[in-house]
Formats: sequence, structure tokens, C-alpha cells
Amino acid sequence: MHFEKLIGTFILGLSLINPHSNAHATEAPRIITLAPHMTEMVYDLGLDGQLVARDDASNYPEEAKSLPSVGTGFNPNKELLLLYQPDILLHFTSKIQFIELFPNKHIEAIESNPNSVETLLDDWRRILTLTQQDEQKRAAAEETITAAETKWQSLVEDYKSKEPKKVFFLIS
Repeated sequence: MHFEKLIGTFILGLSLINPHSNAHATEAPRIITLAPHMTEMVYDLGLDGQLVARDDASNYPEEAKSLPSVGTGFNPNKELLLLYQPDILLHFTSKIQFIELFPNKHIEAIESNPNSVETLLDDWRRILTLTQQDEQKRAAAEETITAAETKWQSLVEDYKSKEPKKVFFLIS
């Protein structure tokens, strides 16, 4: 346990004195996801090249499993967060205070806890705007979002006039 604290302190010290720890405006932001839906979103938006780490539960798509894990979304390993030096943290809970972890660096901590498909698509657009600097890639990802939105609206319209089905779930 003492060794882990020593390593954590060493990593913290390096991250605070490293003159290259801040991303330059021309570099793509480094992303860490702390929720499975955020990891999938990063891949869906074509931002997987910017993803440097993930949470323990992010196991899809399959390629995500090869990335280093920083712990759970509720209790990420702070030393690992410092080690991977993200520019953007994508998470689902506001219970964790990320700002005090990085006092000398501006980190965007973006919360996504969608309660509808519309909110999820809004989150996709917000994250795309903050992370994708290549205009062609941004336009292609925006087309993907628009296609998903159109498909969703079509499904809603198709089922609007149909009688809801009753379903019984038995969990034992």
C-alpha cells in the first residue's frame, strides 16, 4: 500500500511539472471515458483514435478492451487519470469532482446521463463539437447522428398510432 502511494505521488508530480501536459490547440483532445455508453459513443463518432483510457465496464466495441482501464466510473483511480493526462473526461455522474484533480490544467468534464433518445443524440452533438477538429470527419459524424435521429423519428411515428403491448417480466 505504501508503494502504491509513492507511485501515485510520483505520477502526480510528473504530471504537474511536465511542460507538455497541456494539449496544444492543433492537437486532438485526449479522451477518457468513465461509462460504457460514452465509450460506445466515442467509437460511433469516429473519435477512437483520441481515446486513451476507459472505465472497467466499457467492453464494447471489442477494440475498447485493449485500452487501459482507470477503474470504475464511480471510483476511478486518480493516479491513472493523472497518468493518461486527458483533455476531456466523459462521465455519467456529477458526484465525482474532477476539477481538483487537475489544478494546473483545464480538463473538460462532460456529464452524459441521457433519459431519452433525443437527449442522447444531443450529447453526441455536444461531444462531437468539442472533440472533432477535422471538418470532414465532423461532417461525416454529423451525418451519422442525423441518420440515427431520422430513423428514431420514423420509428416513433410508425408506433405512435399502435396499441401498446402489455409485457410481464418475471425475474427470479
